[in-house]
Amino acid sequence: MINLNMNNRIRTRAGFTFIILSLIAVGIVIRGIYIQTSIKEKLKNYAASQYFRTVTAYPNRGNIYDRNGLPLAINRRSYDIFVMPKELLNNREIRKLCQILEEQNCNEYIKKIKHRNKFTYLEREIRLNEKQVKRIKDLEGIYVDEKVSRFYPNGTLAASLIGFVSVDNHGIGGVEFAYDQKLKGQAKVIRYMRDAKGRAIKFETIEFHSRGEDVYLTIDKDMQTIAEKFLQEGIAKTNAKGGGIGIMDAKSGEILAMANYPTFDPNEYNLYPPENRSLGFISNPFEPGSVFKTFTIAAAMEEGIVNPNTKFFCENGKFQIGNRTIGEASGHKFGTLSVAEILQNSSNIGTTKIAFALGNDKFAKYLTKYRIGEKTDIGLPSESRGIYQPKQLESKIGFSNISFGQGVALTGIQVLSLYRAIADNGEWMAPKVILDPTQDLNVAENKDNKQTVATPPPMMFSAKTREKLESMLKGVIDEGTGWNAKIDHYEIAGKTSTAQKVDKTGKYSGYFAAFAGYPSNVQNRFIIFVYIDEPKGKIYGNDVAAPIFANVAQSILYKRGDLNAAPMEEKSKELDLMALEQTLSIKSAKTIGAKKTDKKNDKKNDKKFDPKVPTIPDFRGLDKIQSFELADREQIYLESNGHGIVVSQEPSAGTKKSVQAKVKLHFQEPVYE
Repeated sequence: MINLNMNNRIRTRAGFTFIILSLIAVGIVIRGIYIQTSIKEKLKNYAASQYFRTVTAYPNRGNIYDRNGLPLAINRRSYDIFVMPKELLNNREIRKLCQILEEQNCNEYIKKIKHRNKFTYLEREIRLNEKQVKRIKDLEGIYVDEKVSRFYPNGTLAASLIGFVSVDNHGIGGVEFAYDQKLKGQAKVIRYMRDAKGRAIKFETIEFHSRGEDVYLTIDKDMQTIAEKFLQEGIAKTNAKGGGIGIMDAKSGEILAMANYPTFDPNEYNLYPPENRSLGFISNPFEPGSVFKTFTIAAAMEEGIVNPNTKFFCENGKFQIGNRTIGEASGHKFGTLSVAEILQNSSNIGTTKIAFALGNDKFAKYLTKYRIGEKTDIGLPSESRGIYQPKQLESKIGFSNISFGQGVALTGIQVLSLYRAIADNGEWMAPKVILDPTQDLNVAENKDNKQTVATPPPMMFSAKTREKLESMLKGVIDEGTGWNAKIDHYEIAGKTSTAQKVDKTGKYSGYFAAFAGYPSNVQNRFIIFVYIDEPKGKIYGNDVAAPIFANVAQSILYKRGDLNAAPMEEKSKELDLMALEQTLSIKSAKTIGAKKTDKKNDKKNDKKFDPKVPTIPDFRGLDKIQSFELADREQIYLESNGHGIVVSQEPSAGTKKSVQAKVKLHFQEPVYE
């Protein structure tokens, strides 16, 4: 009996033990499933947090060049300085750092780390020389990390178009943002870990690290310089709020220059308000005013309703529409005018009567055809489609207003693109900012036979209408409101505009003065559209915007020595060129932040450019890597001295290049004030 009881107890204990072990095993399985499903990522992140710091960097961002290969955005060496506050026993090392950096306000650093116990940056993208780097590395608990940062050698030039990058080398705004994936390349992951003594050790993984692609823009650096110079002068002269300008090649649709003012320096973008960093020429729509009248007249001519000689009575300056009255600018009182004269004199009443003769249904059809209210697809961020509400055409006064450019809003790039179609062959072409000869936006793949077939672009204006428009636009300059756009020896076609500006309350307050035009008697045509926002004193397009157009167009025509214009005496041309050079004094790349400038060498570098003669390129503003890349492309042997960026060169840019050309470069570390 005793043995039986003992066996029962043993079996009971064994069963109990089995149950306990089974429950433990089940618990382990459940826990394992829970870990693998519910908290897997949490544990992985916890494990990763054992690293001191992990940073993903893009150290070899591609460069940005203008159409001639001149650098607009390049890379340069800079440094980050950081600390691990737990490793600092006191502030002695911080004060030593301040002495090395010649930083007077050490309290800012001390305040920054006072309540921190982990990785903390003291400086980002700071410029240091080799001696400073060596001394910082000797400090306890303070670390210096070399990196490659973005540098814009031309400062504010084309800044809003180019954009800028963040401290982590990510594109922000403009081309830097739009083509960030192409420019940044593949990442390099940097891990900072602790050694046995708790010191930070840097490890790099470079197996997935590659250089980004370079991007070539369609803009011409010299044209951009000219455009910005005269835009800024015009804004200063009229004490205006701001303005914008764009230049487009008529044949290709390529943007040769585009800018807004005020602007910013992308090397120090954080010092400027956000509105200075945007490219308003494509993002800020405005009521275009009289430059829009061209399209109303074009629509009526396409329908065969009017021709340049068709006459309309312009009501002697006042035209009643319902309970509203429209008038003419400056109180003009026109009687009977032809269509050509309506455009020449910029008559609101005449344009309204042309639109009424066309009818709102047909007018709406042409506004759709002219892509009013659509983006141009320029391929840059923040492009606006403008403002257009077809319902406005249902009322007579709304119909009238839109016909002469009120109640509808366009961007600068939209106006420029439409005038390009008039200047070329009437076809629509999306504007381009990237120079890519292998890409044709009008070619599509035929999937049936795998061949490429041309897709004809939409026609904005027929050849007959385009020719008549151009003739009338010449009349605007020769006999109408745009006489300040005249340039000796050249025929100019264009249109002035003075539009009321809508303020934040929806009321009209202030003006936009604008001019759109192009030289017509040249083979390589280019279109310029310029506008001035809220000019003071003189407000009309002819007084404010047309002179800027004339200065820019004349500078470009004289610079490139266009021989396709009407014949001119060589002596006259030579004198005009001399006067122009004294006015412009346009330099090549400006070295940003250099301690000294070589004025003697600057004068040598300002030589006339002859595309038929191989010349020495301008190396100023480039670092060593960029200099040797350029020299390799141009088959030039380089000698160099110093460190940093090029501040002078021998021989100077523009010098005739020999077969075995040799150039000596002088480098200097930039210093920012």
